[in-house]
Formats: sequence, structure tokens, C-alpha cells
Amino acid sequence: MGLTVLLLVTFMGVVNVFVVTAVAPAMQRDLHAAFGQVQLIMAGYAVAYATGLVAGGRLGDLYGRKRLLLIGLAAFLLASLAGSAAPNASALIAARLAQGLAAAAVLPQVLSIIQVVFAGGEREMAIGLYGVTVGLATIAGQLCGGLLLAAGGAVGWRLVFAANVPLGLLAAGAGIPILRESRAAGPVALDLAGAGLMGAGLLALLVPFLEGPVSGWGPWSGGCLAAAPPLLAAFVCHERRLALRGGSPLLPLRLFAESGFAIGMGAAAIYYAGNAGLFLVLAYYLQSGLGLSALAAGLTFAPSGVGYAVTSLAARQLLALAGTWAPAAGALVMLAALLGIAAMTLAAPGDWLALAPLLGLAGLGWGMVTNPLMITVLARVRRIDAGAAAGALLTVAQAAGALGVAGMGALFVALLGAGPQDPRVHLRPDLFSHAFAGGCVVLAGLATLIFALARRLPS
Repeated sequence: MGLTVLLLVTFMGVVNVFVVTAVAPAMQRDLHAAFGQVQLIMAGYAVAYATGLVAGGRLGDLYGRKRLLLIGLAAFLLASLAGSAAPNASALIAARLAQGLAAAAVLPQVLSIIQVVFAGGEREMAIGLYGVTVGLATIAGQLCGGLLLAAGGAVGWRLVFAANVPLGLLAAGAGIPILRESRAAGPVALDLAGAGLMGAGLLALLVPFLEGPVSGWGPWSGGCLAAAPPLLAAFVCHERRLALRGGSPLLPLRLFAESGFAIGMGAAAIYYAGNAGLFLVLAYYLQSGLGLSALAAGLTFAPSGVGYAVTSLAARQLLALAGTWAPAAGALVMLAALLGIAAMTLAAPGDWLALAPLLGLAGLGWGMVTNPLMITVLARVRRIDAGAAAGALLTVAQAAGALGVAGMGALFVALLGAGPQDPRVHLRPDLFSHAFAGGCVVLAGLATLIFALARRLPS
């Protein structure tokens, strides 16, 4: 029962990264927002989430993981209510930033609790179910968004945010009596200087890609990008010095000495960047290009969810049978699916039903990549580093997702020649097909990189 509560919290936190993608065109119309503001609504959550995750994991280690989970959950529900009542795009962006920071307090505790409560085969099973939940939430976001928009009536897309409240109250009510408190076994101190340096470095890296397309690539964007490497380098130096002095660094660099940790993190970053970008451009291709409803567009994703469930549930068996060839083979399946989607989009512009089997194939590949990667990366981490490792993995995933939204959104607009809601291109399947196919080719290149990294994972 405790694991069920943890997985429900995980589903809610992760689905909120992607659920707004399905209703993005509706939000853009209702709020009279620019495409760049819509990108900020989506990626702002991921930026705040990524910036606070490692600190959230360490706070749980220090003050209690159950306590942080419940406090973060309460803040998440308040931010969701603010998002459902947002009068304009700026207010919704602010609510999404608050949601992301609250999620950063919640999500690291889930993996940390799993790491310390379960052992041996049960631990691997729990991590596997966690991975399944993350993947299904990633894919279900499109379908959930479409269903909620259709059910919302006059409320429309606002129901996407309001729906978090009953789910969160259910999780909190069940979790309070069931979950037991845990903290790090050894002495842990909060590394405020490390948190500040890492947060500043991530923001300097991500904000220009998100705000630049909205306000223009002025000198400030170049200054931010130039500041990012020194800030992140200073963070690494600070963490190394703190560890040598016997302190408790925010991100123990010894994690990266673990076999497969750094390689797995790199592969995960590429995977999440590619998927976040794909979901954004596919939603606009189907709704703004082909004129589908949000529900019909969400249903188009259903085969990918089925494919993902099939292979992700079998992740442990795939790893036992094929070792590191499992995620490598998954990357090849992703490559074939993305190239097939690009070819089908160009051959039959507007035939959205033809995409369904190819998205199902992509889902099979996603499931073969994510869970084996997660098991490989986390299974070797020591329990004392559980919170930091969980936070690091989630930080990489969310930061990469934000970059994927910004990068693929910019590429999509460049290939389209205008914003996707611009009257000059709106409901032009021919223009959208070429732009979407071009994006899929780029994503196929990323799948190739995932294959190369997966082949270097330790068996």
C-alpha cells in the first residue's frame, strides 16, 4: 500500500510535466499568449523542478523524507489551484514555477524511500515499477490532457490543474498513516552554497533558450550562456572541496565514479530532451496543423502507451536476458520509429491515423530504454546517497526536458516559418508536415546517440 501511494505521487508529479502539452493550443488561444509564453508554461515547471531537485533530496535526507513529501505535496496543490485560476499567461507561468519547486520537494523523496525501505529483489522490483510509472505518466500526459479538456466544458484547460487537488488529497490521506519516516543514516548538512551555485548555473543555461525566442536574443542571453560554464564549474569545485573537508556536499561527486552512473545519466538526458521536444511538436502538428481536437490528438498517443507498458513491465527480464543490449536495442527501435514517422508524415500529409502504429513502435523502444537505464543507474548507489542520486537523475531529466522543449520548439518554428497558431500557417498540413518531419529526423539522430551510450553501459 505504501508503494502504491508513492507511485500515485510520482504519477501526479510527472504527468504535470507533460499534460499541459496536450492543451497548449487551447491555452494559447484562451490566454492570447505567444508561442514562446506557451513554451515557458511548459518548460518553466521543468526549470524550477530541475533547479530544486538535488536540494529537495538532501532536505529529505536531513529533515525526514515523509515530512518533505507531505509539505511539498501541500504546496503543489496550492500552486495547482493558482494555475487553474490564472487570468493571463504571466500568472500561469508563475503558478507553474511554484508547482515545479513543490514537485522538487516531493519527487526525490519517492526514490529515496524506495531505496531505504526495500532491499534486494524487492528493491529492484520497486524501482522497476517506479520506472513504469514515470514512463506511463510521460506518455499518458497527452491522453489525460485531451480527456480533461473534453470533460472541462466551459472550464476547459483549467481542469487540467484543478484535477490535481483530489488526487493529491487522496495521496496525502493515505500516505500519512502508512508511510514511515526515514532520514539519512549518517550526518547530513544542507549545502546552501552548492545549491545556490547549481541553481544559478542551471538558470543561466536554460533561461536564454526559453526567454530568448520571446524577447529576442539580446546581449543578456549571450551573457547568461557565457556565465553558465563558470558557475557550474564553480559548483563542481565547491562540491569537491567540501567532500575533501569531510562535509556533506549537495551532490556527492563519488556518484560519478560508480560504474555506469555518468554514462546512464548522459543517455537519460538525451532521451528526455528528445521526448519532451517530440511531444510538443506532435501536439501542435495534430491540433494546429491538422485541426484535430485535443482528445483526438491525445488518443493518437494511446498506442505508444500500450507499447511502453509492454516493454517497461518486462524491463527486469530484458536486462537479465540481454544485459545492456536491452536499452541499446530500444534506442534502435526508437530510431526506426522516428524515421518511419518522418517518412509517413511526408508521404501522407494529414493522415494522422497512419502515425498510430509507428507511435506504438516508438513506445516499445521507450520502454526498453527508460527502465533498464534507471535500474542500471540507481541499483549500484549506496543507501546514504539515495536522496542525492535520485535528485541528480531527476534533475538531469527535467533540465534536459526543458532544453528539449526550447530547442525543438525553436526548430519547429524555424522550419514552419511562423508560430504554429499564426493565421498564415494555421491548418496547413503541408507546411506542418515538413516541419514535423524535419524535427523527427533530428530526434532520430538523438536516438543514435542513446544507442552509442547504451553500448558503453557496464553489464
